[in-house]
Amino acid sequence: MVEPVPLSPEDRVILEREGRKVAGHACKVIRLEPPGVDYEALFAMLDRRIRSVPELRSRVSADHGPP
Repeated sequence: MVEPVPLSPEDRVILEREGRKVAGHACKVIRLEPPGVDYEALFAMLDRRIRSVPELRSRVSADHGPP
């Protein structure tokens, strides 16, 4: 099991401001011309690359007490 890492003060502020109308994340939409995306190849590439950046695989959890 990975040791929990406390949120930074900046991350806490963003998380505390989240609600029904405000989300602390961004979504990007890219319109592609045909033939589009080979999703199997895309997911395989993401799976390989995300392993090199552990922070991208972490999540916020209250399981270990307050932040």
